[in-house]
Amino acid sequence: MNSWEQEIIHGERFRFGENWKDFIGDKNGARQLEVACECLANSLRRGEIDILQDMSFLDIGCGSGLHSAAAIKLGVKEVIAIDYDQDSVECTEKLLKQLFGDSSRWQTKELSILDSDSLKVLGRFDLVYSWGVLHHTGDLDTAIKNAAGLVKPNGYLFISLYYPTFLDFFWKREKRFYSKAPKYMQRLIRSAWILKTKLSCLAKRRSFSKMISEYRKARGMNYFIDVHDWLGGYPYEPISESACIDKLEALGFARVYSESLGSRLSLSSACNEFIFRKSPEAAQ
Repeated sequence: MNSWEQEIIHGERFRFGENWKDFIGDKNGARQLEVACECLANSLRRGEIDILQDMSFLDIGCGSGLHSAAAIKLGVKEVIAIDYDQDSVECTEKLLKQLFGDSSRWQTKELSILDSDSLKVLGRFDLVYSWGVLHHTGDLDTAIKNAAGLVKPNGYLFISLYYPTFLDFFWKREKRFYSKAPKYMQRLIRSAWILKTKLSCLAKRRSFSKMISEYRKARGMNYFIDVHDWLGGYPYEPISESACIDKLEALGFARVYSESLGSRLSLSSACNEFIFRKSPEAAQ
């Protein structure tokens, strides 16, 4: 039994990949990929990255594989998708095979971003991508440092991370409880959260159905899948925008784009998005 399986059994880690198995079977898969391509391309343009054809792409915490697939569609020459969660690696491999066959343009590997020695076999990449992942590793500082070390000089690091809120103490406990909870209890908690969202929409005179429809336009994701992911996303370690920028600047990176969505007064956290460029002189 590997360490990932042991952490799942002891409730120290949420089983993210099991959630993604439902996502890749979604009947709207083609549209989801199209939206993922649009959103990834738009963010990269804001980060001054327009030409992808000669770039190597590392997807850290590949999840469903949707954004690895989007990178291939957008023209990167090589994608390596890694995840600590073996279910996620299986999902990604299944999706990429469905879309591209056994192509030499992509590989999947079961690796932890915290395993510094194992990461050495990967080499370095023009673009390292990790959306909403590093804050779930249990050691955010090491995860950021290791991800940064996989970027080539003049290459880019594209990450998104939860911002801190005044309820972080609650969410850490809730997520750990949810990860350990039986399926029926998870369903009850999800139902309560969705009811809260419906009531919020009603109070704001917004359509819940329209909110669901618009949600799909954000990175091609699925609201109900993401509710499960949010409620169970343990470990959980948010970071402020300024702290993230300071960490990457100390590692020889310059921010070229960021979008801050965070507020400490928020009920739940969302992700701030960053693109950094590595200095040619940064330590290797």
